[in-house]
Amino acid sequence: MNKDLHGGNIYKFQREGKNNILDYSSNINPLGVPQKFIDIAKENFDKLVNYPDPYYIELRKKIAEFNSLNVDNIIVGNGATEILFLYIRALKPRKVLILAPCFAEYERALKSISTKIEYFELKENDNFYPNIINLKKEI
Repeated sequence: MNKDLHGGNIYKFQREGKNNILDYSSNINPLGVPQKFIDIAKENFDKLVNYPDPYYIELRKKIAEFNSLNVDNIIVGNGATEILFLYIRALKPRKVLILAPCFAEYERALKSISTKIEYFELKENDNFYPNIINLKKEI
């Protein structure tokens, strides 16, 4: 299977005349950006001139408070990929099954710690739904 490394490159397919793409290659909210986020970003646009706190102290405090958790149990990262790599390093799975197509960074994160990876390719003619019978045969 030929795939783009990071995913989300719908523009490449649009240049090839392929439209109405279901993009499983990245962790993007299919519902779009929430309006509340857009409003808050607009209200605070002038604050974008400063680099964010690398320890995310205030953000972690707010998340902890909102969820009634200890701030020391909150991890914030520079995007989903960083969090994914940190999680995989902490979990250290020895063997995993990846359903594809999916976010390419899953494979990269797992390979970074030498996890044994099994693959199960989802088929378009099955609407990318895992056929459990075939899944059992391949494992």
